Amino acid sequence: PCLSPLFCARFGWRNADKDILSCASCNSALAIITLDSSKLSTNSLEKLCSVYRSKVVSNHTDTCPFRLSGPKFQEQIENDQQQGLIV
Repeated sequence: PCLSPLFCARFGWRNADKDILSCASCNSALAIITLDSSKLSTNSLEKLCSVYRSKVVSNHTDTCPFRLSGPKFQEQIENDQQQGLIV
């Protein structure tokens, strides 16, 4: 999956309701619409996943500690994924 529970939790998100994440620190909300991935092209699915991952990092209030540390942490995760250290 492009957004695992672990990935979301690393950026402070918890499941608040069906398709809704909530930040444990700043209480921002994020709607993640689940789609049937078999109906999307590989390119479209990759773009959608990229947008969602970006929102998980940046959709916090300006003073939220998860927003402030998010971009550096996301870069490390992406590097680890490329090296096959995490899926």
